[in-house]
Amino acid sequence: MAKSKPKKILWILVTFLSFILFAITSNFLAPLAAKHNTLNPYYLLSWGAPAVFYEDVDEIGASFKLEPWRLLGLQLPAFASISPEDWQEVTWPSPGKPTNPAATLPLQGGVAIYHSHASEAFVPSSREARSENFSLTVVKLGQVISHVLEDSNIPVIHDSKYHDQVYNKSYVESRKTALAILESAPDTCLLIDVHRDGVGKTAEAGREVTTATVNSRPAGKIMFVISSAHENWQKNNRIANDLHNLLEDKYPGLSRGILIRLNSTYNQDLHPGAILVEIGGHWNSLEEAIYGAELFADILAVYFGGAQ
Repeated sequence: MAKSKPKKILWILVTFLSFILFAITSNFLAPLAAKHNTLNPYYLLSWGAPAVFYEDVDEIGASFKLEPWRLLGLQLPAFASISPEDWQEVTWPSPGKPTNPAATLPLQGGVAIYHSHASEAFVPSSREARSENFSLTVVKLGQVISHVLEDSNIPVIHDSKYHDQVYNKSYVESRKTALAILESAPDTCLLIDVHRDGVGKTAEAGREVTTATVNSRPAGKIMFVISSAHENWQKNNRIANDLHNLLEDKYPGLSRGILIRLNSTYNQDLHPGAILVEIGGHWNSLEEAIYGAELFADILAVYFGGAQ
């Protein structure tokens, strides 16, 4: 018995070291593979070990993260997609009569639109989750919003720079753009970073979350992402809350609410009118996302005192 104990310890040590080596190697190789494959096979591991491995379509390559709480999801499905951070970060504005926009923000100025992740595409239309053909990505949504606002005589700037060529530097690069916009147009009232969501491992699961029906047509739902990682975040959140309420009032069910995050400022510390807006998801078609963008733009026009 005494001789077997060292062997057992050695076996445990070798297993642990092998696991660490596998994790390090996987994180190095997965991003390289992801550049050449729209389907990241690494995420298949999450089927067998959901507490350890996960894949996010909005990340380049796969990720390794020890998430013991996901073990709860094996027995309690409601916990499967919840992390401890999310328990404190998600807020949903209560439905009700929209607040008076003029009471929260003097809308004297224009709108600026840019894209930290310009390559975010729509799989049914582009056959991939990311594309350098900006006519198939969220850049197209920015163009649609801009045209609607221009038709409503609202000044608008749309910047289509490609900030996510190196994905983990996206917000560093887009911050330069945001600062340049604010310097050239100091009267900017709303600074909107337009994205699409990456929720859902399957089309069925994703579309259920990101698709609404408005006037008998499918539309990409709208979600606001607000950072609480800076002192004045409540001003940004107030705007998102106003827009959410206006959406609920005119197009019930189109808004997914507000997601408040702690891990990044998303450049929202630069301006009290800065918000991040996700329109649809990667499982929506471009046409569905465009319709969602049109409806969102219509609400922006209302917010600026346009036609109801």
